[in-house]
Amino acid sequence: MGPGNDVLASRRVAVGASLVLSARPA
Repeated sequence: MGPGNDVLASRRVAVGASLVLSARPA
């Protein structure tokens, strides 16, 4: 597994976190 995989994984985590935060009521 190269650095590209790490970038994709971290990006996926960031996107998932932002989706959860945006779905959460203010």
